[in-house]
Amino acid sequence: MMRIELKAIADPERRRKVRALLPRRLLPLDTDLRRRAKELISFGFKPADAVHLAAAERLEVDVLVTTDDRLARRARRFANRLRVRVLDLLSFVTEYPHDY
Repeated sequence: MMRIELKAIADPERRRKVRALLPRRLLPLDTDLRRRAKELISFGFKPADAVHLAAAERLEVDVLVTTDDRLARRARRFANRLRVRVLDLLSFVTEYPHDY
């Protein structure tokens, strides 16, 4: 998913900066991850968001932080069906003021 999103960044300098933030190894989009993403799509998540959520669940992250208000709202709505907590940036900074 990250490779697809990188290609969508038109500005070469911005693309280079974003690429520098990525880990050396990316999580493979295997059958289980695809299955979970399809389930998340059925809840109304966009395909790219569903893949990101499924990956965060797989990696057992504590919080997935997003600047996408639509994703944050939908995640709140389906919080009991997600295995990862999703917070918008302002909520994250408010709840975890010293953790970053």
